Amino acid sequence: MPDQHFQDDDGHAGATPAQQQQQQTGAPGHPGIAVTLTRYGLPAVIVLAGVIAALAIPGQGGVVVLVGLSGVSACVVLFNVLLQLGASGDRDRDREAAAREFYDQHGRWPDDRRRGSRSG
Repeated sequence: MPDQHFQDDDGHAGATPAQQQQQQTGAPGHPGIAVTLTRYGLPAVIVLAGVIAALAIPGQGGVVVLVGLSGVSACVVLFNVLLQLGASGDRDRDREAAAREFYDQHGRWPDDRRRGSRSG
């Protein structure tokens, strides 16, 4: 769900706190190279190390290492998914906080104009 811009009574658009932070840190929806490498590169490197170990270590030892490192890689991926879920909750709270701030300043909810109703 994209962030919303709210307009005051004069038609001026205001950015949500999440949008203000994105303006300061970079393009929205595009994580930095370090984040991308951590999310996708690190698990891939861990599995690759397991495959190399499986080929290099004779017998079942190599397979055991491959399975163990594949599990570690899955943990890294799961951790990244959980972080993303947590961050999406933060964005929802930021949108709600921006809407409440808009209400405090203007006495109506940001989407009241679109619905054609006024509160109060």
